[in-house]
Amino acid sequence: MIGLFAGIPSPGRGGSLWKFPPEKRITTGGLAWIYQRDASSSVTSAVLLIRGGRNAEPAGKSGLAYLATRLSIEIPDAGKIRELMIQSTQLSAGCQEDCSLISIQCLSENFESTLKILTGVIRDPLFSGLRIDTIKADMLHRGKMTFDDSVNAGHFELLKAFFGTEGSGSSIYGTEQSLKAIGRKDVQHFHDTRFTASNMILSVVSDIAPDAFTSMVEKYFSGFAKGARTEDPPRSSSLPPERFIFHEKESETSYLGLGLRLPPLSPENYILSFLADDLLGGGVGSRLWPLRFTERIAYNVNSLVTFPSGEGMIEAFLETSPEKLDGARVSLRRVFSDLALGNLSEEDLAIARNNARASFLRTNETKEARAKSMALFEARGLGCEFIERLPSELAGIGAAEMNSFLKRWFSPDEAVEVAIGPKPVAGGKTE
Repeated sequence: MIGLFAGIPSPGRGGSLWKFPPEKRITTGGLAWIYQRDASSSVTSAVLLIRGGRNAEPAGKSGLAYLATRLSIEIPDAGKIRELMIQSTQLSAGCQEDCSLISIQCLSENFESTLKILTGVIRDPLFSGLRIDTIKADMLHRGKMTFDDSVNAGHFELLKAFFGTEGSGSSIYGTEQSLKAIGRKDVQHFHDTRFTASNMILSVVSDIAPDAFTSMVEKYFSGFAKGARTEDPPRSSSLPPERFIFHEKESETSYLGLGLRLPPLSPENYILSFLADDLLGGGVGSRLWPLRFTERIAYNVNSLVTFPSGEGMIEAFLETSPEKLDGARVSLRRVFSDLALGNLSEEDLAIARNNARASFLRTNETKEARAKSMALFEARGLGCEFIERLPSELAGIGAAEMNSFLKRWFSPDEAVEVAIGPKPVAGGKTE
């Protein structure tokens, strides 16, 4: 993430970073929905968020949230599938710690016909044994592909270390054992209790006129039961007894990740964590950059913040040669130790603020990304308008506040390390 300001939008009407700010409304049936008008193209991007992701799955049934969500957009009518294909409409499903997501991308002229087909299927999906088994087989394949990638595997190992094997620490696609434990009744119950107006948020960025869009939402979401609002307490984290995890894998490179817990989600903690992520892996000025270009100890370096409802996690990771793994461990821990001293200067913080602001705006430049961000911010209690507040609130973080955060949360003594790769060469260590 190199901090260049090319393409950053200027505040538009009403002080919005874009021409029109997001608007939040509630249908007569109780569905919360967010709309932002964007006439930059004749494309509509929509995200339907369903509260209750991996943290809502019963013990031993990981993968249920994704399975139910995928099945809810499986269209049984071949004619309707063909209609969506002709219109070039794209549908996808995803699952996070605290929610599931259905994404819709289509030409604006086809959005109403897409909504008509999709909402009809979501309200009354076909949960046949054959369909369930087919999606389960696909999930096992997706899970294998995900964990074949060391970066993904390391990320979930860190989550599992801090949050346990259920909820946040579980696999999106479940395991062979957990999928066997999920039956049709489990899928039906998850759908009936979660796919309700009270538990969903619709977020849309479109060039469709507001009045026309309001009519569509009222018309096609009126058939959803309001249902009871479900509250899923966030999973709390804890330091595991084992702080270094090694998985042997046949590979020419070794992956090394170091993760730390973050405090409970709040606007301030999110912004501080966002800045910390840029300090770690935000391009040429980041603390990880010298490990690649000065010390030559890594091929690739990066960082990531995971911050659902509740506590989060920040991780830094790199890829190196097996013979350099021990040296990389020392260097990576040193990066965190230096930040934990809390000696960040005003100049260092100014660079991080500018980089973080540029990165955030570039990330949310597309309609699809903006619709997703607004839905997640709203569901997690930050409010959909946080997408507009965050860039300006970055400027309000001073060095004293940032250094206090780093001192509290960046001690490598509270970290977990994950290494994935070949056995260390002679003389190397894995403990």
